[in-house]
Amino acid sequence: MIRRLLRQLRLALILLAALFLWANWTSRAASDTLAGYTAFDTAASLPADGAAPAPGITASDVTRGPGLRHASTGSDEYASAGWGAGGDREAAEAAGRYLSWKIESDAPIRLTDLALGFRRGGHAPEHFQLELRTDGAGGWQVLHTEHVRNASAQEMTLDPAALGLDAASSFEFRLYAWGARRQGNNNNPGTVRLVNAVTAPDGSAGALVLGGTPVSAPDPADPPSSPHVCSATAPGQSPFLESGLPGGEFSRDHSDPTPVPSGHDLIVASGQSGRHDMLVLTDLPGGAQTLTLNFCFPQDGAASWAGGNVLFKTSPFDWPWDGSYAGSFALSPIAPNDSVTISLGPDFDGTLYLALYFTYGGEISWNLPLPTVHPPADIDASRTVYVHAQDGLGCEILPGTPPAAPGAAIPGACIEYRIALENIGGSVATDLSMVDMLAPDFIFVAAQAQGFGAAGSTLQTPPAMTDCATVSCEIRLEDGALDVNEVGKVIIRGLLK
Repeated sequence: MIRRLLRQLRLALILLAALFLWANWTSRAASDTLAGYTAFDTAASLPADGAAPAPGITASDVTRGPGLRHASTGSDEYASAGWGAGGDREAAEAAGRYLSWKIESDAPIRLTDLALGFRRGGHAPEHFQLELRTDGAGGWQVLHTEHVRNASAQEMTLDPAALGLDAASSFEFRLYAWGARRQGNNNNPGTVRLVNAVTAPDGSAGALVLGGTPVSAPDPADPPSSPHVCSATAPGQSPFLESGLPGGEFSRDHSDPTPVPSGHDLIVASGQSGRHDMLVLTDLPGGAQTLTLNFCFPQDGAASWAGGNVLFKTSPFDWPWDGSYAGSFALSPIAPNDSVTISLGPDFDGTLYLALYFTYGGEISWNLPLPTVHPPADIDASRTVYVHAQDGLGCEILPGTPPAAPGAAIPGACIEYRIALENIGGSVATDLSMVDMLAPDFIFVAAQAQGFGAAGSTLQTPPAMTDCATVSCEIRLEDGALDVNEVGKVIIRGLLK
């Protein structure tokens, strides 16, 4: 008796998963196959013997959330009880009241058809919501919400293209239900069942029908795309190599990421399914910028199907898969490289936590070029004094050309001071200021600044012909700027008394 019941239960679970997945792909010759992927032409059902639904596709049984329990039903239906009265979507999630199932593929697929058959019993919940998560990343996307009052079989048919679903290799579904109006027999709400109410392309009935196509393949006559150079380094680069670490691996612990030392302009690493990389960079320049991670197959490795997701935060990760979603990467024999770009805002303070989750496939090489952090500005100052004109003529004309024979520094001679500031550092110098004072035995005539970002700098001087013995002859430069290796000059002229 027990053996018979177990056999019936097994058949019910298998039949009621009833998963169908087909792909239509037109090749140039009937014998062609899509590289790295098995193409199939007709709907392939999941029969009672548990055969795969289609080549390259695996499907889980339908499972219940922790708040539900199995309810006996016919061999072509899958039912659950314990839904609870009233409530909303948040309450259903908190109580674990949902059905779930998962479809995985050896290669990325873009869904083209999606239909679900279900039925509510008397006193059962009336509100239903179907949600999807792809490739195990990010949050759940709401696909459809429906209010059902009657107890007949219902078909929920959706258009994946209209929903904007991207290609993925893993599709995880959840069906939430809530809002039972009153308690039924034994003070329990009624059941919710997945039922074979959907017709597949081959004419058979199923509880869930999926249609999809592999990611597009280029014409075989087209040359393959050039791969990213994501492992080699160019002359002059200072790479931080994962292979150079003890054990040859970055940390896989979100709470203890590998720190990237300062002074490097490139990170070079690799990963594969289940071998995730966690890093923290603390020496990036602050402010708005973008960082681009490049992915490709190793030069000595075979191209296959592989991919994953990139997440980031500007503070430590609190749990696995924490952080902002930067994007996913997917490599295949027809698309052997990919990239993901992280955009950082103007308030970025230079510290970045980075998580790479390799969710499927073999080894992938990757790199991350880092912006160069330049040394600070460094100003070298010099001062030169010479006689511009012994007779003092033309002293007010700047910059002017010194006479061929300027003469001696005698009373009445025009004396010129040249103060040169040179930025010998590695970054632009801004907010430069300089102060110089003429001695009391001079009469100030004129001054001029050259360079220093002339449009924004200011030069403050006393009035022309000021006697420096009676009034302070201060010459002040403010708000100057010098690029790397740029020289700025301040020319001051006075008459020697």
